[in-house]
Amino acid sequence: MHVTSAVLTTMELIAASLGVGSMVCIAVVAKVTRIVLDGPSQMVFLRSMNRRYSVVGATPLLVFIASALALLWSLLSSSGTTARHSTLAGPDATSRSTRLLASKFQEQLNDPSTTSFMFGL
Repeated sequence: MHVTSAVLTTMELIAASLGVGSMVCIAVVAKVTRIVLDGPSQMVFLRSMNRRYSVVGATPLLVFIASALALLWSLLSSSGTTARHSTLAGPDATSRSTRLLASKFQEQLNDPSTTSFMFGL
């Protein structure tokens, strides 16, 4: 399981890096295109680039989604708990932390020095 998780996590990192890198590249190319080319030439070039990028850009996205789903499935199947057990255990801890945060927020609201700071008064 650990090898599978490591492989899937590596695939996710590579796919995310390719996706972000390609978006940065598109931003640079679009900026240069606007500076160098005139209006009609910009449209022709950017449409052509969009057609080519839609295939290239979709691949890392699909790999990222597939590896994330596979990683999630492997983690859920190996944990030995069902969704029912995890949801039954969750609300108690969640409600305690929510009550704690609400009480801290209420204390901040009741303190005049923090209230004027928070609301800019």
